[in-house]
Amino acid sequence: MPSSLRKRFSSAAARCTERPQATALAIAVIAVVAHLHYFIVSADNHERWDSSQYLASARGLASGHGFVDAAGKIEARRTPVYPAFLVAFAPMRFNETAIAIVQHLFAAALAVTVFYLARSTTGNAVVAAVAGLLVAIDSGQIYMADKVMAETLMSITLFAAIAFLARGGFAAAGLMTGITVLVRPIAMYLWIPLALWIVVVQWRGAGPRTDKASRRAGPTLAALAFFLLAAWSLPLLWMWRNHERAGVASLSSIEGEILYYWRGAGVIAIERSGFQYSPLPFQGEERFRYQFFRVAQHELAANIEHLLGARAATMTEAQISAIEGQIGRGILRSHPREVVLLTIYGALHLIFDTTWDYAGAIAGGFLRVALIWWLYVVAVASFVLAIFGFARLRRVNAPFAWLLVTTLVYFVAVSSGPEHEQWRYRVPMIPLYSILIACCIIRRHAGLLRSESR
Repeated sequence: MPSSLRKRFSSAAARCTERPQATALAIAVIAVVAHLHYFIVSADNHERWDSSQYLASARGLASGHGFVDAAGKIEARRTPVYPAFLVAFAPMRFNETAIAIVQHLFAAALAVTVFYLARSTTGNAVVAAVAGLLVAIDSGQIYMADKVMAETLMSITLFAAIAFLARGGFAAAGLMTGITVLVRPIAMYLWIPLALWIVVVQWRGAGPRTDKASRRAGPTLAALAFFLLAAWSLPLLWMWRNHERAGVASLSSIEGEILYYWRGAGVIAIERSGFQYSPLPFQGEERFRYQFFRVAQHELAANIEHLLGARAATMTEAQISAIEGQIGRGILRSHPREVVLLTIYGALHLIFDTTWDYAGAIAGGFLRVALIWWLYVVAVASFVLAIFGFARLRRVNAPFAWLLVTTLVYFVAVSSGPEHEQWRYRVPMIPLYSILIACCIIRRHAGLLRSESR
């Protein structure tokens, strides 16, 4: 590094170390500007994908009819936390612009929170500043905050769960894990890798290796019990509610649909077309997508219609979904090779696909294409830097490094499928992912960046 650049870097590092509040304020300002820019220039409305279903459930709650869908039937497809959050906007008649503004502010605040957690866990003020900035300007965080969708809220609850766990707050971490499950059911098995992390970290850290096993086991079992009790309580209550009201003890009826129409149809399609991969929105997967959307999904829909026949009219959506899930699991068990290939396919899309919706909303023509390519380059570079960041963070704070990686691997594994717009599923992971990326600068500039957490 040239001496002039080194001096500037040293000066910036010193300012971050000596004035953390000013750094946090700068991150907040940058985040607000980035979110405000998108909010002003985008011509998109604030609804996408499942927005109407969340709003319908929120209106049912606000009107005193309970958790029901747009038709007034018992809602078992959507989990309750995000609709409950939307109830706060009932006095404004669920104004979508107001919802988007609040979510943009929450996302900006999350970037600041990432700065403080990274600073306390790495002891490194500049690494923390970089992590916060990455969250502040992330295109996925910005785009999803503008939509009446659960990703922003899930980003907050998931980050809170990991932050509490990193700080030793096992009961609080468990509670936030349970809340995250009720924001989006994709987190329903997150307690498993987190519980394993607690056991390993607590067992190793409870005392010297010369201690007796009982001295190690006591704190480990207590921490695990607090975490599991808190993590299971709310999801189990919701499953009991679904059992009583919808006839199936499940978190969400969408689970069966995903296993059947998405994962099941995906493995059938990949068996017929072979493995194909091209990052979206680029071309190159025509055979697979034809088999998936045009053939396999239609075949499975006809199959379930034939199987249920007239019974379907007397069954709840949750009961039909339970049957679809059972058949879907059977399809996956009978195609183990294709399940692996589909997971790899989905993981590649989740990690490397660009947020082309963001690019399309703020640019057009050649600039849009250039921005999409830039976002793809950033996605590839981010993955490489995150690997280096993990290796360097492990030397500074190995338990935290493994906590981040464990959580990220879980979400990549369970979210990876044949769906379009897989990039949407990585949005809640961005705060954790950004910390790993920022940690790639730890070793090289350790002498310049070291700071004490306050």
